[in-house]
Amino acid sequence: DSRAVRLIVRKALKPFECELFDAANGEEGLQMAAQHHPDLILLDVTMPIMDGVEMLMKLKADPKLKNIYVMMLTAEAGRDVVVKIAKMGVRDYIVKPFHEADLVEKIKQILDLSPASDSHNEASVSKKVKTLQDPCTVLLVVPKAEFAEPLRNQFAKFPWRFEVVTNIEQAHLWLKSNRPDSIVVDLTMQQGAGLDFVHTIKADPVMGTIALIALTSKDTLADHQHALESSTVSVAARPVDLADMELKLLQAMHIDATGRFFAMQEHALIVNIPVGLPSVQVQSIADRLWDRISSAVGSGADRMVFNIEELDTLSADLIRLINAGRKSCDELKIPCSILAKPQLERQCRSYIESKGWSISTSLEASMGNN
Repeated sequence: DSRAVRLIVRKALKPFECELFDAANGEEGLQMAAQHHPDLILLDVTMPIMDGVEMLMKLKADPKLKNIYVMMLTAEAGRDVVVKIAKMGVRDYIVKPFHEADLVEKIKQILDLSPASDSHNEASVSKKVKTLQDPCTVLLVVPKAEFAEPLRNQFAKFPWRFEVVTNIEQAHLWLKSNRPDSIVVDLTMQQGAGLDFVHTIKADPVMGTIALIALTSKDTLADHQHALESSTVSVAARPVDLADMELKLLQAMHIDATGRFFAMQEHALIVNIPVGLPSVQVQSIADRLWDRISSAVGSGADRMVFNIEELDTLSADLIRLINAGRKSCDELKIPCSILAKPQLERQCRSYIESKGWSISTSLEASMGNN
């Protein structure tokens, strides 16, 4: 779960031809493992939400994932810890803190690491992470075909295709010859057949890794969330909030839609925050913030700037976002500054949460060029 450890791993493996995917806890890790089926999982014993022990047990219980090599990361090298790891079916482990060279040597005992080509960089390491510019197909299993129109309009600028079927039988027939990137299904259609459909898809060895979003009524939301809590299915209540549905689709398919908010300029990572940014978009940026910062640092960035120059006021979620960025910069030992209008600077000075910010009113000053 440590961001610093994830950055060390990325730096250690950057010279080699490999693809890296990281997760902050066991729950996210299981989702990533099911989607990408990696050759090796580096698994920390201590994590929030779902720790390494529980994740390992779930991996070993899953027929599709149980044969993936696992190397445990532990803070202790005592006999009890080694025995415990061995009993869980893992013989490879490394003790934190560790040197990059030691990690590479451990991994080489499991995988054949090939040197990267000259064109290899951090972007190619993460090339399986989709963006909004990548074609995607979403199957909508809903009572009425009209449901697709708002979503088509929401993603009109991007190469997304929405296929609509209005009953479960049509859905099964369509899936016999097609594989979508995501399925959105109404659980209440056909007297609950939607829930059976979800369980059938998740149990299928081929279709089981498709991202699933389930729709239900507000009255049955809690019951359906409970029924699906052991699976990687996101549940949303009708009427559908388009911004929330967009975020759920992007998260379910691991699509990074935040690229338009980030830019590199003179060895600085600039985070541009426009006026009217919805809370769900702020959360999406927050979810990707560490990856963006660590990737930029790995590519030579030596500072970060939050550009909020367009804003006249700050919301609570934006304050949390900026403070999360400042904390990440502290961990990576790079400065973080904020570019803002003079009146917003005065407002920030009056809040406890933003009183300590390094604020400038020009980009040159924010980047330390004044």
